[in-house]
Amino acid sequence: MASVIEQQLKLGAKLHRESDRAELRMPDGGKFVIPSAWVDALVEERKLVAESDGFYRLA
Repeated sequence: MASVIEQQLKLGAKLHRESDRAELRMPDGGKFVIPSAWVDALVEERKLVAESDGFYRLA
């Protein structure tokens, strides 16, 4: 699933994390809710970097 998240971010999606879940927001307005643990795992692997506004970007 990590590769899907990374690919969508490369295509312009935005990843926003809330307390217990995260939303992958697509450029066309679609949203996918994913577990925040997946975001944590990608941060640990140094594939994502947190921004100050609750969004994440590729490292």
